[in-house]
Amino acid sequence: MKPVALMCVALALVAITGCNESAHSGGHSGPPPAPPQEIDNFALVDSYGVDSGVSRDVPLELDPYLYDGIFEIYWDVTRGGGYDFFLSVSPTADINNSVTVYSEYCGPGEICGVSGYAICQYTADFTLGCSDQAAMDVYDVFYEVPQTLHFFAETCGIDGCAYRRLPVTMF
Repeated sequence: MKPVALMCVALALVAITGCNESAHSGGHSGPPPAPPQEIDNFALVDSYGVDSGVSRDVPLELDPYLYDGIFEIYWDVTRGGGYDFFLSVSPTADINNSVTVYSEYCGPGEICGVSGYAICQYTADFTLGCSDQAAMDVYDVFYEVPQTLHFFAETCGIDGCAYRRLPVTMF
């Protein structure tokens, strides 16, 4: 009789443990993960003063001989938490083929937060750089001149990465 009573007690303990929510393998113990840091806006002001944030249908052009090749970029993100910002350029619409020409850590207490801005320069010897960072040689990205390249703004945080793309004709 004792073995039957012990078995009943053991089964009751297993049943009680099975009712504990945290014991379920599919259970959720915290809030759902945050979505990736999204880019609300990515814009470029080209060699002719065309602002893609204002004139979305006007083609963008960068000319190294106009205003010393100076142009501007700016962006806005969905949340103010810390994230890495990358500006890269590619001959294709695929970000995986791009070359990073500028990067910045953004967030609370940093020079960029929910919004960011940089002055960049494209030179006649095919270098591209922004702010106080060293210019990158982008000669290998070109097949011909002029050529339309794709500028990517990418943000990466603890919840993943997101990007936006702008086509820009380079002279």
